[in-house]
Amino acid sequence: MLTTQIRVQRLELAWVLVLLGGMAVVLALAAPSEVVGADWWTFSRLGPQTRDFEYWLAPDAFAGNYWSVGYSAFVGLFLADPTASTAWLELAQSAMAIGLAVMVYGFTFRFGRNVRVVSLSVAVLNPALYGMAWNGGYEILLSFLLCLAVLLIWLQGGELSARNKRTQILIALSSGLLLGLAALVASKLLLVIVSVLGTLFIQRFRFSFVTLLGALIPLTSWALRNQFVRSTPSPLNTNGPINLWIGNNPDATLGGYMTPPPLPSGQSSYLEATIMHVLSQPEFTVALTMRKVLRLAEPTYVYPNEVFAPEMLVILHMFTAVLSLGLAFFVLIYAIGRLWAKPPITPPVGLLAATTLSFFVVHIPFLAEPRFRTPVEPLVIAVAVPTVFYLWRRIRTSFSERSGV
Repeated sequence: MLTTQIRVQRLELAWVLVLLGGMAVVLALAAPSEVVGADWWTFSRLGPQTRDFEYWLAPDAFAGNYWSVGYSAFVGLFLADPTASTAWLELAQSAMAIGLAVMVYGFTFRFGRNVRVVSLSVAVLNPALYGMAWNGGYEILLSFLLCLAVLLIWLQGGELSARNKRTQILIALSSGLLLGLAALVASKLLLVIVSVLGTLFIQRFRFSFVTLLGALIPLTSWALRNQFVRSTPSPLNTNGPINLWIGNNPDATLGGYMTPPPLPSGQSSYLEATIMHVLSQPEFTVALTMRKVLRLAEPTYVYPNEVFAPEMLVILHMFTAVLSLGLAFFVLIYAIGRLWAKPPITPPVGLLAATTLSFFVVHIPFLAEPRFRTPVEPLVIAVAVPTVFYLWRRIRTSFSERSGV
């Protein structure tokens, strides 16, 4: 019996290594010849400037705090100037993509061998992880920080729960620090932090305050810098109002990116214009909101056109669509089922689902692009795959009870 168990464990380890090795090969060989992304031109110029300490003390740094300080600083670690080689940056982002796949394995480890192996396989086959790695945008860094923070909280309530109190506090503080850093990558994560802390407050009351303290350290530090340099204590990016207007204006059709139209006469700010438009056009706003939801749910992927033939790209797109929509469907099934049934009837993935759904919802008031959803793709997998197994088990049990087996 013990020999069989060891053999199974070795086979599982071998399969895990094969999957991760294959992912590394695809990331290296199928990558586009250069970094791509809607915001890459900007980040490739902001990043090198972060190497200069004086730049951090300039009021117009990061275009007046319009752009992500987190990803700009990350790019600056690897680029000395905009024309420098991006090889090390690409390697770092590929390593984070592999790390995200490993995190999916960690999220689902407690559900048994079949669930965790299938979850890892889905992660490795998921084009969204490759797209984030190859894209010159903040999504991969945000995903890595957020998922690592949630994983620490997740393990703290399970596999690491038997650790001593000092270790538990250190884990809670570390997860908070990661959440705070993730919020400096994208300010929209603040709502997600509230959702995570709220779930943690219910499940593990004492450690929620330690996690909050950890999150406040980077946020407060950046707020103090802004107060000193820009005379405003806000740690948030300044692009919120204009993104609200882009996603909610009379010319908006899909709720995605567009050149913002001029402000209506008599209105002096994007926030005011957005509020007045939403209040005066409720039917238009409801219809546009539904289109935003559908747009966020669309599959997204950076296709390496110079590597694959056109026919292969069509197959990849179809596979991406089926996988993306299938995972989203089972997350929805979990959310609906959780309203009526608690664990063990439903999988105990409440923290992961709350993080996923809050991250999805936070984009709806603003402009919506499919790539904005990709940072929580590992969490989507960690919710959807256990849901499939639990649902299948429930169906089998119900069938056996009815047939008297």
